[in-house]
Amino acid sequence: MRKMRRAFQQLDTDESLSILEKSTSGTLACLDNDGFPYAVPLSHVLVDGKLYFHGATIGHRIDAVNANPKVSYCVIDQDEVIAETLTTHYRSVIAFGRARMLSDVTEKRIALFKLGQKFAPGLTDKTIEEIDRFIDAVSVMELTIERLTGKEALELKKARQS
Repeated sequence: MRKMRRAFQQLDTDESLSILEKSTSGTLACLDNDGFPYAVPLSHVLVDGKLYFHGATIGHRIDAVNANPKVSYCVIDQDEVIAETLTTHYRSVIAFGRARMLSDVTEKRIALFKLGQKFAPGLTDKTIEEIDRFIDAVSVMELTIERLTGKEALELKKARQS
């Protein structure tokens, strides 16, 4: 496993998971069939150490993941440019792992329901109706996290420690 170059800026696992939990979107990066990197912004939900995404049933993302399931997913928690000091106060997390498309309808329903709970809390009946209506027209991808790295600007780290 590759070590972070500036390890003193690394977030611990709990902090990194907390960022994934509270954030709503990030960028999935994979390698497509032609060997090109492909990165796509997606909404996600974190459940039991796995990330779930939904989308169309065909397309570039699905073809790439089916060809090579190794992916990464990046979330930016903070990105504040500080012009006076020519720096950025940032905090981000990258999850590395293997992705798979869920084929089991029960697994898809559970993941879609969790997405609904995150993005439309309190709308349980509407979420279930939408899942029932679109279950065959939507794909669900599961990313099993194998490695997680979080990093923050030194200024943010110092501020949190004081």
